[in-house]
Order: sequence, then structure tokens, then C-alpha cells
Amino acid sequence: MSSTPPTDPTSSTEHACDRDTLSTQRKLRIALANPYRWPYVRRGSERVLHDLSTYLSECDHEITVIASVPARAETDTANDGMHHVYFQQRLINGGLGRYLNSAHVFSWQCLRELRHRTFDTMHCLSYYDGFAAARRKAATGQPFVYQVVGIPTRRYFRAVPLDRIMFHQTLKRADKVLACSRHAADCLASEFGRVAEVLPPPIDTGHFRPQPREPGPPKILMVGCVDEPRKGAKLLLQAFFRVKQTVPDAILQFSGQASERTVREVTALIPEHLRRSVEILGVGKLEDLPGVYSNASLTVLPSVWEAFGMVLVESLACGTPVVGTNHGGIPGIITDPAIGACFEPGSTAREADNVDGLTQALLNVLELSRDSSTADNCRHHAEQFSWKTLGPRYEQAHFDIVKT
Repeated sequence: MSSTPPTDPTSSTEHACDRDTLSTQRKLRIALANPYRWPYVRRGSERVLHDLSTYLSECDHEITVIASVPARAETDTANDGMHHVYFQQRLINGGLGRYLNSAHVFSWQCLRELRHRTFDTMHCLSYYDGFAAARRKAATGQPFVYQVVGIPTRRYFRAVPLDRIMFHQTLKRADKVLACSRHAADCLASEFGRVAEVLPPPIDTGHFRPQPREPGPPKILMVGCVDEPRKGAKLLLQAFFRVKQTVPDAILQFSGQASERTVREVTALIPEHLRRSVEILGVGKLEDLPGVYSNASLTVLPSVWEAFGMVLVESLACGTPVVGTNHGGIPGIITDPAIGACFEPGSTAREADNVDGLTQALLNVLELSRDSSTADNCRHHAEQFSWKTLGPRYEQAHFDIVKT
């Protein structure tokens, strides 16, 4: 009935759990859930679902991962000592889009699964599975952790009543709420009155590490979904054209999802004589990312409403300095001028628009990238976001709420 789930080439021994501080704690049965899974969808919550389940399994806990996949359902599959329950995504007829979609269906699929299994705790990475956990807690008292991966605002929920109900029920019944950054936690407190513990998503510093850098012109790298306006791809293009006046051999690279329509729109904005200086790499292979980061002079994330900015930490772990917007969770990463710079976004309504600020930040960090100590500074800074540093706090979050 089922097949082995695809492996993730980013897995490494860096995840290995250090049990020294928690050796007296008992083994737990933990369910982790999210509507979508890595590598079918490559966002923060999917990355955390994969990496956290691996980490907790290596800490000798009994782990069950609940998610959905585009293909047929796979249930009770075992891989690396973990159980996997993957439901087939169910599309809703009628073109209802975000108002009623496969993620809402997943909530009920998840609840059905919880009724047939017993867990000590559950880790929810969306309010869809959080709603299922809330319903299960009301019936059995089973505790759960809800990790808010984005930046919560009331405005987002105004148009989707079902999402609002699920989110409020998840917040109301969660035993512990985690936020990716101080900014996200502050928004949660001011908008919804719920206090959250700030706990960033860790990265695998065993996989993301410096690679030999190929000789060549300076490269400015953006890793992210180019299709999302808030990510700031168009603003970056404008700033890059100005950077070229000072650094004429500079190259701009876009790595990430980019539809054919977006590629056409971006290409149309580039003057003919500069088109060879802009490279659209596409999604690429997961195992190639450390090399892409290492070959860049800097990585830039000019987005607004970014809950954290994991690509910046991945870049730092590879020894490459960063530029980011002084908005959302990004300032919580770029806290040292020795590893990069933030710029003021200007507008935050839809996307940043401060071309002058981004241009100057890019020029400053290009200069920083030439300093021989920068790579080591970046790597050292990234270690505070490693699984070795943050993993025990994730494990402790479940010990904090489990019934003794």
C-alpha cells in the first residue's frame, strides 16, 4: 500500500541529539503535523517538520509524522525509526481557493488519525493540524505545542472565517505556543493576547557549511520565491542596476521558485546590455545549496513580513555575509555588523521600496565580503541557530507540557 518516503539529502549527523542535559527525561510518543511536507513544498514549516522529527527521533522518542502529499495516501510507513502517515491531498471543487481547500480537509484527516492513536504530546506547525489537536485535547486532554511559523495579524483572517475559527481554537487550547522571532511573538501578543516563547527554527550546520569558492566576479544571491511580491525581487533588480555603476562586473542570481510569467516580467525589467549579468537559477537541487551560498559574495533577502529568514542563517553557516530588511524577524538574525547589514524597507504595505537603502547595504556588504575574517565570523554567528544549540529547547518544550 505504501512506499518509502523520499529521502532528504540535507540530512546529516549534525542532527544527532545531545542527551547529556536531558538524560533523566523519559521517552515520549510525539506526533508532528503539517498539511504539507518536505521536499514537495519547500517552506519554513515543511523544513521544520522534517528536521524536528529527525532530531526528536534521534533523541530516542517515538515519532509519528502526519502530513499530506499530492500522490496517493501512504499510511504507517516506517523509515529511520519513525512512523509516517501521509494523506492524499483533497482538492475542493468550485474554485473556492483559500476559503476552502486541501489544508482545511487535512484538518479533518488529521483529527481522524488522532482518534485512532495515542500520543503523549503533539507538535503542530499550522492551525489546520492545531485545530485537530485542539479538538482531540477537548476530548482526551492530550497536550500539544503550537509553533507559529508566520507573523500573525488579524487582517489576514478577516476574509477567511474558517481559518479564523481554527486559529483561535488552536491558540486557546495550545499548552505552549512558540514563535520564530521576537517580532512574531510581539504581534501575537498585541493582536491576539497570547504570550509565546521565542524559539527560532534551527538549521543543520553539518549540511550548510563553507564549500570551496570558485574564482570569478562578485555575486549577489537571492534565495526565495521570486513569485511573491513581498520578497522584493523587483526592488533588488533596481538596486542591482545601481550597484553595477560602482561594481561593473557584479552578477545577480535568483535561486528559488519562479513561474514562467515571473521570469518574463523580471526579464522585461532588465536593460538589454545587463541581461547577461542576471541569472535565474530556478529551484535547483537541495544538495547544491551550500555550494550556491558559498560561491556568492553575499546573500540578500529584501522582503517584508518575514517571520524569520532561514535562508540568511543558511548563508551565514556557509560563511557568506548577508543583507536583509529591517523588518519582521530579519533584524533578529543580522545583529552584528561583522556578518552583514540591514536596510530600512520604506513601505511595508506590499513590498519594500527603499532603493537607495538597499543599494548602499549591498555595496557595504560587498566590501565586507572581501575581509578575510568575514567567513569565520559568519560561521560562528550561525552556530547560535544550530540544532546543537536550539534542539534541546524544542525537546524541553514537550517535557514541559506532558503529564507526569
